[in-house]
Amino acid sequence: TPRAVPGAALAWREFLIWPQWRACIIFPTNYRLIQGDKKISALYSFRAQSVRNHPINRLSLPAGLRRLYAARPSHILPLCERTKMLLHDWDLNDSVQLSDFFTFPPWDSPQFSFLNPFSGFDKSTTAPITFQQLFHHHRYRYSSFVPIFTDGSKSDGHVGCGVVFPSDTLSYRLHNCCSVFTAELVAIFCALQEISPSSQRKFIIYTDSMSALESLSHYDNRIHPVALEILSVLKFLRNKGFSIIFCWVPSHVGISGNETADVIARFASDFLQRALSYCDIKKSLVSHLMSAWQQKWNLLTRNKLYSVKPSIGLWSALPMREFDVKLTRLRIGHTRFTHRHLFLGQRAPRCPTCQVDFTVNHILIECPSFKCHREYHFNSSSVTLQDLVGMQKEEYEEWMLIAEDIPVAATPIDLEICQAVCEQDQVIKVDDSEGDECVEENPSTNAEMRQALAILKRGVQHRSTNFEKQ
Repeated sequence: TPRAVPGAALAWREFLIWPQWRACIIFPTNYRLIQGDKKISALYSFRAQSVRNHPINRLSLPAGLRRLYAARPSHILPLCERTKMLLHDWDLNDSVQLSDFFTFPPWDSPQFSFLNPFSGFDKSTTAPITFQQLFHHHRYRYSSFVPIFTDGSKSDGHVGCGVVFPSDTLSYRLHNCCSVFTAELVAIFCALQEISPSSQRKFIIYTDSMSALESLSHYDNRIHPVALEILSVLKFLRNKGFSIIFCWVPSHVGISGNETADVIARFASDFLQRALSYCDIKKSLVSHLMSAWQQKWNLLTRNKLYSVKPSIGLWSALPMREFDVKLTRLRIGHTRFTHRHLFLGQRAPRCPTCQVDFTVNHILIECPSFKCHREYHFNSSSVTLQDLVGMQKEEYEEWMLIAEDIPVAATPIDLEICQAVCEQDQVIKVDDSEGDECVEENPSTNAEMRQALAILKRGVQHRSTNFEKQ
């Protein structure tokens, strides 16, 4: 996979262990065989259930065979039975929403549009009072339409949706695996169902979910099942003489109806029994696997990569592949300098000061010989590997802004610098006024080393400046 390229580029095939799998975000082999098989089986079963009249949906295990399998645990259950056990273990119901893509014939595709009276205003630079005035003007133009506000909410352990009518409110709690996008669509669907028996014929539905409105506007075979339901109900209501308009409103700018819908969605308690969409189930299963992997990773606290990145997640990719390769080698601790002896049959390089084998952590963090260099280049003598190579996406972007003028051959951190310093005790200095680096006369120090140290110093100083500002 593209994310695994930096790790695959290491070319240390003897070291395919947990750190490499973790650095590349690849499940370990034994974990993939067990958990990955469960995931694939469950996803296939859910995909089949979302297709009407799929042959696998009619399969069931007779009671006699059920007793036979119970008496012989070593025998593997059929796929349908294994999936039912997974559903019970993962607290998912066995009802999957059908994706009926033949609801609308090709010659009668649904037409959907929505209003956006706030299109010319940026929320980050516009005062809330301005949005309120624009909304009041909009309501004056559409005063003959009954306003309905919908909203969806998702927080830790709670997913809900809310609908606000002029004289009533509705709120429902949804399954925890539902996304906030699904909650927004369910809120709109509930609003349409509620106005179906009404004697009024003119309604305008307000929502702060632009993604939901955009999804309804682009009908194709990948549309969300709830969005498909909305389009179907909307067509039915319009055929009955209803005039229904949709309008986007910005959230949290003081529009009372939208604020009320947000509150009741966040505190909804009445559970709404609905079939789950396949996309929500898939995300939930992946999240469950990642959570299980995180628990297993938390047990490996003595692993050298754990101190660099204790949480499971993707590394942010750099646009220059060589940067990614160097950073990956530093993160897992396998570099040419520290592990070359294994291939050449030589003794491991040892630190002459501490009389221990050289490691990435020892060179950059522990060795007292480089304490003055840490204080000079990093403004601290107590830096960690996470500070140097465990950066997040925002820090990578800042780093690339600093290093964009440096040639591609330059590396962010090169252990060859540390090797040269350790062997020859050279002094490296950086001219802050011009941003150019200068080194005391030493023929063994090349331009690539100097550029690497310059990038590292500028990046660390830039991060320290931002931290002080915050």
